Amino acid sequence: MNIKYIFLLFILSGLVILSCERESDCYTKTRETYYTVTLSVTGTTSSVDILRVIKRDETPDTTYFDDVTLPWETDTTTTGDSWVYLVAHNNDSTGTVTAAILLNGNEVIHETRTGAFVQPAVSWTFLGEDFTEEFTECP
Repeated sequence: MNIKYIFLLFILSGLVILSCERESDCYTKTRETYYTVTLSVTGTTSSVDILRVIKRDETPDTTYFDDVTLPWETDTTTTGDSWVYLVAHNNDSTGTVTAAILLNGNEVIHETRTGAFVQPAVSWTFLGEDFTEEFTECP
């Protein structure tokens, strides 16, 4: 083989090696991820009153829903430390009521009560580390 071709092959090989990412150039970063929290009330009763509390940072967001027909559901988005509380009051003398909290469509907690004027209540704490993910970035 001609010495020019060997030299050219040597230079091209070096360029290929230099253009590849080096492990030492990569670094790990953290980013917030967004999650959908669903609050749900279902059951066989005709009417409920609902209290929903969502606490992010220091200020709670408290909302009262009066004389709600079931099923009922509301969504919110969170990225960090949050506390969610949901209670439903059966306005009828019979029936079943279920209160539930879901994270990205997956149930994390629920409570079902049956009878006159029952009040199923659920709460859940979402911690900041639950809402971050690590990924590797290479320049």
